[in-house]
Amino acid sequence: MTSILQSLLPLCIALFTLAASLVRHYASPRVSIPVKLLATIAFALGFGGVALLPIDLRFMAYVSSGSSDITDEYDGVYESLDDVQMSNADSNIFSESPDEKNETYVPWQVTYWSTFLLAWLVLPITRESLLSGEFTAAARVKNGARKSARGILILLVLAVVAIIALGIYLRSLHVIPVLMALGNTYGLLLVSLLLGYGLVDLPKQLWKKTFPEDELRRARIMAVGADEALFDAVWELQDYEDLIDGAVEAIDRCGELSSNLINEETYKQYVDDLVLLRNSTAELSPDLQSRRTNNRRRHSEAEDDDPVSTFDGARPTVDYLVHLHARLKLAQEKVIGAQQRWEVIVEQSRFYSNLVEGSTPQSSPGQNGGEDQQSSLPLMNEQLVPLGTKVQGMWRKHLRNPTYRLMALSTAGLSILILWCEATLAVEYNLSPFNLFLDLLDGPNGRQKGTLFQIAALIPLLYMSTCVYSSLFKLGTFGPYCLRGNRQSHGVALLFNAQYLVRLQFPLGYNYLLM
Repeated sequence: MTSILQSLLPLCIALFTLAASLVRHYASPRVSIPVKLLATIAFALGFGGVALLPIDLRFMAYVSSGSSDITDEYDGVYESLDDVQMSNADSNIFSESPDEKNETYVPWQVTYWSTFLLAWLVLPITRESLLSGEFTAAARVKNGARKSARGILILLVLAVVAIIALGIYLRSLHVIPVLMALGNTYGLLLVSLLLGYGLVDLPKQLWKKTFPEDELRRARIMAVGADEALFDAVWELQDYEDLIDGAVEAIDRCGELSSNLINEETYKQYVDDLVLLRNSTAELSPDLQSRRTNNRRRHSEAEDDDPVSTFDGARPTVDYLVHLHARLKLAQEKVIGAQQRWEVIVEQSRFYSNLVEGSTPQSSPGQNGGEDQQSSLPLMNEQLVPLGTKVQGMWRKHLRNPTYRLMALSTAGLSILILWCEATLAVEYNLSPFNLFLDLLDGPNGRQKGTLFQIAALIPLLYMSTCVYSSLFKLGTFGPYCLRGNRQSHGVALLFNAQYLVRLQFPLGYNYLLM
């Protein structure tokens, strides 16, 4: 056990580093450090099952080969014994407990139960807390726990209904295995959809990068939609700002505190927090400020979604302030996300435009001028800048397209092999090329080839994981839950994708083992 833990320590460090880099790439600067840390831990544990599976396969292959060698060596002795002695001999050889045989048992237990708690308790509660409009941290956590418990309760009710329906249909109470199979089928179905999309999309995206003219045209078309989305986000923010202003005016008109409200001091604190959040985006950047309009829409989305549009001379309730607080936070994040998406598309257009024209970006003469004057190696800096420009120009002109074509063809080959394995699962004979290759590596010298076996087993699993997770990160139907690169993602998007990532690793591993 000590040896396997020592070998897993570098793996844990590598997984945590990979998860931290992903969170840094996706997380917006506005995301708090605890949320980033939680997302990093969830991503690392989600990748843990993928990393453990090749190690477990190699260990089990070695144990199986060692056990068969021992059995063959004592075949002559067993033939001379009676049945009882043979049974005793077998029990002596294989009397080790599963924990002693499989040293990855404890890491698997830690991975499974930690991801189970994250996927069903920690991540949902934290995500709902971030979406909550409550004004205190304790109230947000309580609101998140209540919404998560409601979702779990609905699932439990559906499970009870399914058990009763299956019991009536099968005329038996032994329906738990069927429910487990249905649960695994749900995970396998989701993995199949994401995997099928990724197996086609990943090579296609790499191949499309070799045609900068088409990418430039596509970026310019996407810029139109991004510009329209940015206008809509700014107008939606304006709508909620108007609702907050109307609520504040109603509060100022009312002198006495209503009996159904909490104490005056707490109520004023809630109003001050709401106004402070509203004023944080009162003055936007010049580009966004120019998109504001003085003409309010008569039937805006905010008014349609608003539960109380008139106050009838009474103060707004605390629930109404909480509702406005939640919607305002979401509207502000939409503006930030739409602006960042617009800037990324504009930058892509410039990049592909330079690529089509054959030019390389030149650094301005005044850039880093003060640093060069104070540097102790000004001559080296003057030599490195032209060298970097030359390398970048050589990459764009001579190496970029062949490299992307090679990567596209390689990933397309892996996709074809994986699709072949998936298509031949129902065949009686094992036609998987990956299995044949692993059998060649797992020969009589399996002890010496353990590392090579793990690498060979990891390559298809790593590629399948890349296809599944990249497809998951690209899902745009979840709105604010969609991940966006270049540090554009809200904390809710990080936790939502981390929740599904830790859920999908086990169906993904099962699908890999079937091949």
